[in-house]
Amino acid sequence: MGTVRKQGEQGEQEDRSTMTLHSLGELTKIDLTLALDLPEIDLDEVGSLEELEAKGILIAQKRQEIRDQIPPRLIFVAKAASLSREAQRLARPKVVQFEEDIQRALYHENIAFRQEAWRTMFCFRFSQEVRSLAGVKELLLALVHEGRLKEVENEKDSLIRFFDAYYQAPEEASLEEPEKEDVVRAFRALYSRARDTEALTDLTWEEFLKGKPGTTMLVIPAEPVRDDTTGEIRFWKSGCQLRVKSEAKGKERMVSPVFAITGNVALREDIDRATAMGIWVLLSSLNRGNSPEPEDPKPEKVRLTKMLWLLLKRAEAAEDKKQQLRLQKDAMAASLVTVSAEDFFLRGAEGICPVVFSGPWEKRDEHRRFIGKLDNVFFFP
Repeated sequence: MGTVRKQGEQGEQEDRSTMTLHSLGELTKIDLTLALDLPEIDLDEVGSLEELEAKGILIAQKRQEIRDQIPPRLIFVAKAASLSREAQRLARPKVVQFEEDIQRALYHENIAFRQEAWRTMFCFRFSQEVRSLAGVKELLLALVHEGRLKEVENEKDSLIRFFDAYYQAPEEASLEEPEKEDVVRAFRALYSRARDTEALTDLTWEEFLKGKPGTTMLVIPAEPVRDDTTGEIRFWKSGCQLRVKSEAKGKERMVSPVFAITGNVALREDIDRATAMGIWVLLSSLNRGNSPEPEDPKPEKVRLTKMLWLLLKRAEAAEDKKQQLRLQKDAMAASLVTVSAEDFFLRGAEGICPVVFSGPWEKRDEHRRFIGKLDNVFFFP
């Protein structure tokens, strides 16, 4: 079995999970000399149940070899690509050998070997450190580019769902329920790690407006478009939760989209397109009355720049409204509240207490038709 060995005062110690290659000297620490030995299993030659069981034991042993040997080969191939040109040239024969080993396991004639190879490959790739939901999406797209995943149109045919995008393994993988469960579990763990890491690095709205570098999640509410004459709602502009990034551009602060996790399909596709095209606006442009013109006057870039600016303005308006409501609530609470909510509801105390309504408050007309909603509703019973 191939291993990565680290030299230390206490002797050699195996470590497959933290292999690093930074120089030519470190190539001497790599011990991955055994090729994957995957024999052809001819069931036609089996003459009894005992022989069949023996073949099954052999297959199980080889599946374990695949689990042990695929990850260090994937690590070596990935790390070798980051070496100097001279080191890459020296590592090239080993890289070619390992890539062939991996391909042979992924497309082996025996279904059990294929299943184990694909399961191991997916679980290893999903164990990578990804620090954002955008990074998760980049990893999925990389797997699609490599032919390891393919996009499908609906959840019923998918192995993995990432918001409204669906992915399936190629037919050659022949994954069955045990392998699928492991892959899905590994992907969900990846998603959770990325989401939790992203939450730790979020900027507050106030920090974002001050130009602090980093990312923040903007909640952009849906917006009604009304008839100029009657005032009736004609349709709703889609809202979304949009992650944006703030970074330096000379002496100014530049804002660019990263990823939208809600909103209709057309809006999310436009945001993905804006991200891919490097669309950005200056933070200072939010103080202007009109959307800025991009440096590149191509119509698509102009359209996407205006879209990003309008979304940021809608987010700004929503945050301003939330702040006004907070100030109003605090002022009313200071003058009206005579008892705490705990005493009012739990102990039956008389008086006035503040209550915040959880979720949006739906507004309806006299015919019970939906006409809008209010966020951050509070009242004083």
